[in-house]
Amino acid sequence: MFSECKITKAVWDSINEFGKIQWDNYTDFDYNNLPHLLKDYTTSNLLKVSTVWTLWTIWCQYFYDQKHSEETFFDLALNTAIEQFIKRSYEMPNIVQWLQIVSDRRTNDNNSNITEKEFLLSYATSIKKYQDTIEVEENSAMITQWNGNKIFFELTKVNINEINDKKYKMEINRTEIHSFINVRTFDNNNTLVLPDSNHINVHPAISISNMQT
Repeated sequence: MFSECKITKAVWDSINEFGKIQWDNYTDFDYNNLPHLLKDYTTSNLLKVSTVWTLWTIWCQYFYDQKHSEETFFDLALNTAIEQFIKRSYEMPNIVQWLQIVSDRRTNDNNSNITEKEFLLSYATSIKKYQDTIEVEENSAMITQWNGNKIFFELTKVNINEINDKKYKMEINRTEIHSFINVRTFDNNNTLVLPDSNHINVHPAISISNMQT
């Protein structure tokens, strides 16, 4: 149902453009890839998962609670999807640590005899939480991938004068993000810009015709 809805198509068009601006290797969302989005930890997958989750939760809210206009649905979905993705960037340092710990446990022969209880009590709790900075090693591709073209997200080096020159901080350019959202939400006449709807159906949950009393 989402694949044929002009509102969700408009949201995906904007999300795909957002991804391509930040990352040259970003590929457009494809519904056939849904089962594989959680297979690898990549910025592309995280952006798409954030959008899928947003569309589903907002659609459920509108379908079962109150009806809103197409303009409201689009605006809320685009803003929420990008905000959810920003939250995923905040989680990145902890997630990368966890993935590395789990990977070491699976591939390191020295850890093969560690019991599940010991792993959970000793290793899993070693993750550093609430960090202001991120230590980027040479092989930290899961971290450096966020850089991309450095339009919306950028890892900037901190404490340059210290011996440890591997510390970075995630900078989120909210000015650029807000500009992107605002330009793609309304035109000069304050009218929502959507694809041609001549041959595209809008799901009943967000159809204007169903909001009329």
